[in-house]
Amino acid sequence: MVTFLHLLHKVKHSWGMGLWMVLFILLFAGGLGLYIQEFRILAVVVQVFFLLITILSRPKVLVPKGFVLFFLFLLFLGLNITWSKAKIATLDYLILFAGGGAIWLLFYNYSKKLEKGFEFLLIFLGVAFAASYLANLISLGQVPVRSWTLYLPGTFSRNHNHLGDLWALVLVVLGHRLLTRPRWWQWALLSMGVYFLAISLSRSAYLALGVGVFYLFNKLPVSKKYKKLLILFAILVTGLFLYAGVFKSTLFARPYFEQVLWGVRKWPWGVGVGNFGIVSGDTQSPWWDGPRAGIISSSTHNIALEMISGMGILGLVFVGWMVYVLVDTLKNSRQVLPAAVFLSITADFMFDTTYSIPTMLWIWFMSLGLARPAKEIKS
Repeated sequence: MVTFLHLLHKVKHSWGMGLWMVLFILLFAGGLGLYIQEFRILAVVVQVFFLLITILSRPKVLVPKGFVLFFLFLLFLGLNITWSKAKIATLDYLILFAGGGAIWLLFYNYSKKLEKGFEFLLIFLGVAFAASYLANLISLGQVPVRSWTLYLPGTFSRNHNHLGDLWALVLVVLGHRLLTRPRWWQWALLSMGVYFLAISLSRSAYLALGVGVFYLFNKLPVSKKYKKLLILFAILVTGLFLYAGVFKSTLFARPYFEQVLWGVRKWPWGVGVGNFGIVSGDTQSPWWDGPRAGIISSSTHNIALEMISGMGILGLVFVGWMVYVLVDTLKNSRQVLPAAVFLSITADFMFDTTYSIPTMLWIWFMSLGLARPAKEIKS
């Protein structure tokens, strides 16, 4: 027993660097879009392992506000598998969000130790995926198409690349550092980020960047000195929107909201999370013969609608949890950067499918844990 406690003490004081290395590998692998089901299971095992270390190495594990409601959502999501039209798809989401819950607890309890490394983790991830994109572009001449990645186009039309959604977060981090601790290399990365946002044609990324940066300017006292910079930034985001509009339809042209309403009316308990294609492709729906006929999607492009279409009225539990943590973050968070990242990703999740990419979802939970940290407990 003494030997075990001694080993646990050594692990407690040496696992920091190992944790960041493992997290980087998990998050990078989670954005490749390869072996998705197998990876999610492996990642949850690793996340639970670190959570167990947290439980064993602290005298008391604190539970963040709203976690009970989130746990209730996980229970309902597990129950949702029993009547899901495609059970594997719903199980995938359960595994994905269960891993997110483990990460939330971990980052909540170790917020002081993990906050500084968080911004560098995002920067390194952005650079790694950008390098992967450029390597494919240089070696192949044209990057291949692959769904659920953070560096390759997700559709054959090649008019959307989630690399921009990730770099929106990196630019929020760089914006925070430029307003607080400016360095020359940050401007170099900022220029790279603008390029990756432009080629991504992701208006959800532009929106996410806008939300995060405006939050920074609202919260950081030093930002009052840079009002002209804020105007320049607003012009940049507007320009990116207009540029993307040349290649794509308007942001709000999707009919998924009305399709979800129809789906809940027909299937009040949902069709199973991850099965929106059943609702969207329903030939009995009122829009099937209308001007939007044939607009079928496997995803709602909105994390709240995804849960409602899949879980029916039980999905309101998730919506209630999300509203609660959003309001609480806006009112009570004193950690400006993690809160800005959390709000940015939330905005992105409302108009894109990035919530189905493990890397983006788990960064969301990381930022939530850091934005509303637990009080330090002495061991």
